[in-house]
Amino acid sequence: MKLYKIITALFFLILGITISYAQVSDSQTISVYLSVPEFIKITNLSKDQMSFEINLSEGYIIFQDSILFDVYANIDYLLVLEFKLKNDLNEEIKMLVEETYGSYITDLSNQLIVSAKERLFAERNKGIEKYKLIFEMDMSEFVSSKLPQFEGQIGNIEIIVSKIETL
Repeated sequence: MKLYKIITALFFLILGITISYAQVSDSQTISVYLSVPEFIKITNLSKDQMSFEINLSEGYIIFQDSILFDVYANIDYLLVLEFKLKNDLNEEIKMLVEETYGSYITDLSNQLIVSAKERLFAERNKGIEKYKLIFEMDMSEFVSSKLPQFEGQIGNIEIIVSKIETL
């Protein structure tokens, strides 16, 4: 009988503990926040420089090189293109380049986006865009001329992506 009383007491003790834990439940809600800052990034340049040789003896009159690149942006942005001649070029080379060069950014279907001479910037929408940068020299007016001899860097192209500022 004593064993029966001990077993019964233990059973009620375990039952009481189980019921007390089952009735005492608590929950808490925790807020989760996310911050994604604005970003614009030029990436995946297919090469780091452009170069070509002007050789009119081959029958061509337009000489060019191009680079592919991507822009990643989670905001609308301006795409700007600038070509700057090197200051230390002689005047003959500067004149030749200024009169013959064209620099453009197109989409991959060759739709003109910006031009370094006429349309310096374009508003673009957020997302991932693939572009092609082209630098060319059209020698059609210099075919019969004596061209200066030169080899080296003639300038730098700057591609700028920036946030569109609203007033």
